[in-house]
Amino acid sequence: MKLKPHEILQKLGFSDIGEDGIEINPNDAYLYDSMLRLLGATISVKDIPDHDLTDQRRTCGFLANMTVSEPSPDDLNKTRMFILEFLKQNMGFVPRN
Repeated sequence: MKLKPHEILQKLGFSDIGEDGIEINPNDAYLYDSMLRLLGATISVKDIPDHDLTDQRRTCGFLANMTVSEPSPDDLNKTRMFILEFLKQNMGFVPRN
């Protein structure tokens, strides 16, 4: 399976981005660039709520046919570290943390 750039953007919450991207006025290029850089700088794995990490661990355990117990704070930190490393290795993206 391969995710296209517009599919990644949709998963990040940009719902109206088509395969061809969006058309912007060249006079607004700096505005778009700076807004996207500011938004990207706020993406933080440490801010993912614990309950969402717990759901992610359960889903991964289910897919691996494993029973997953209630995670400890250390387990949740390991999950955060896994997400960071996954994004870095697979997408070249290093969110602020």
